[in-house]
Amino acid sequence: MIVALYARYSSDNQRVESIVAQLRACREYCQKYGYTIIKEYADEAMTGTNDNRPQFQQMMRDAEAGMFEMIVAHKVDRIGRDEFDYYYNRHRLEACGVGLAFAAQGFDVSTPEGALMNNTLVGLAAYYSRNLAKEVQKGQRENALQGKTNGGKPLFGYKYAPDKTYLVDEHEAEGVRMIFDMYLQGAGYLEIASALNERGFRTRRGNKFGKNSLHELLRNRRYIGTVVWGHNTKMPNGKRNNHRPPHKDTLVIPDGCPAIIDKETFALVQEKMEQRRKHRGMCTARHTYLLTPLVFCAHCGAAMGGVAHRNQYGVLYRYYRCQRKTRMGTDICPNHSMRADVLEDLIIGQIRKLFLNPDAVEKLMASVDEQYRILKENDCKSLEGLKTKKAAVMKKINSYLEYIEEYGMPDRIAHQRYQGWISELEKLEAEISRREASVPAPLSRAVIRQYIDKYSNALASGSAGNIKNVIAAFVSKIKISRDEISVSFKFRVFGSCTDDGAVDGT
Repeated sequence: MIVALYARYSSDNQRVESIVAQLRACREYCQKYGYTIIKEYADEAMTGTNDNRPQFQQMMRDAEAGMFEMIVAHKVDRIGRDEFDYYYNRHRLEACGVGLAFAAQGFDVSTPEGALMNNTLVGLAAYYSRNLAKEVQKGQRENALQGKTNGGKPLFGYKYAPDKTYLVDEHEAEGVRMIFDMYLQGAGYLEIASALNERGFRTRRGNKFGKNSLHELLRNRRYIGTVVWGHNTKMPNGKRNNHRPPHKDTLVIPDGCPAIIDKETFALVQEKMEQRRKHRGMCTARHTYLLTPLVFCAHCGAAMGGVAHRNQYGVLYRYYRCQRKTRMGTDICPNHSMRADVLEDLIIGQIRKLFLNPDAVEKLMASVDEQYRILKENDCKSLEGLKTKKAAVMKKINSYLEYIEEYGMPDRIAHQRYQGWISELEKLEAEISRREASVPAPLSRAVIRQYIDKYSNALASGSAGNIKNVIAAFVSKIKISRDEISVSFKFRVFGSCTDDGAVDGT
């Protein structure tokens, strides 16, 4: 059976060594049952209270693409500490024929007893997380009532006092007033953003303002002195929503901080925003874009997202357009939009030609063998470097211990340096252990043929979801410029694809 491993640790008193220990236990479990490990996924310092974890989401996409038959984790709570997310993702796995197993909890979830144990452990994991969150929220609520921050960067226009209360930043407050005044005078988001940038104002991240930066600022009641706390607490489905209507956990505190905008101006802006919302364009239907999030602008590096447009005859066209150009204005990026149907047909055609035909098996096998060889060579070089660093640290530690034996305990500063070496040694040993066991087993020709048949059938099904999974399995990145399309495949033996469908390389 082909399996994948998953490990995770949160930021509460855990370190990278936890990942190493989890993966070691999972590997021993797979060795015991004769499973073949094809890939390992690990999320470091990521909470289990939701499934918004990069490696976890990649694993789910790979599972739906048919890359493995089972996922092995150390314990149930590594998959998640929220019942909704856990059972939702488990249902997704079951729907594509992928099982779940836990190396440190030897029960079979397919039996009534195993299912009961599984449900109990999921409930306990969720209780631990929610009880901890409840205690944290008590302190945050009290801070809000006292007009103090709960952390993070202050809203544009404000700064923090030493006692953690809010103060008006007079320079940025001028920018806030300019935003509200220009909006009332009929200026659009891009015009306002351009004016702010020309005056030298920047977002909290140090970036130039774009149209996406302004909408939430215009909606924020803190500018009239009203503090709203708890409006984005988790909903019953475990998700958060900043646009959620007031609910039982919402705490509204009038005059909770200094105001920058008067209430009359704020009310007029909200009324104007509502009017604009009702008069937006009618082309609001959602359309499927098979290549997101793989398409990028070759000129500025931004992602290219899907947009739809109807011509004067009502015919709908779909495009991929530079998102930075959309946010910041047409003068920011010179790239053109790309017809979605043309680009999608081109990429699917290249996948069929290069990978999904009987003649591709030998080429794919040679590519996999070559990448496996390169991977092992790179790992050996990396391990050699890590071991050299470890030897250097060990030499320092031994010299320190020899000094103690001869002269006695040194001063406090020397002892702190020794503790730093010990910490560095632990990290190096953990990384060496992870690298030594992280190389996946090579695939056989029979397995590759099985994948080719599976992906060919998925393309033939016509399902948008199936086609997206196939594209994601073979394509890593697509870059579009004004005169060229470059495609990076996940197999190095093949080259790039130009806009006429030709493929460069061997």
